[in-house]
Amino acid sequence: MEKGPLKNSTDAEKRMHPRSAYVTNVTYRLVADDNATNPLKGEGLTQNISYEGMCLILNQELSPGAIVELKFDLAEKDFKPIEMRAKIVWQKKIKEGFLTGVKLDID
Repeated sequence: MEKGPLKNSTDAEKRMHPRSAYVTNVTYRLVADDNATNPLKGEGLTQNISYEGMCLILNQELSPGAIVELKFDLAEKDFKPIEMRAKIVWQKKIKEGFLTGVKLDID
């Protein structure tokens, strides 16, 4: 299966958990990356979310396998921002930055 955004319903049907469109600001901090020479922080937007993963648009290229700490808000104003770790699975350069698939650390 090709990595990247869903192209058709057949790709969507292969997912274990359905994704829901959800757009909000996200910040990230690089926690672990064998290829990084300095600590990285950045920001972007969420595109969609599921139980195990998210699609993001980030402002920097990161290596697959890198671990980042994400921070983002839910739509409810009474909740604190969500902070969690995620693993970069794939990235694709687009006009707005880097379309990025992450696997959420739910352990």
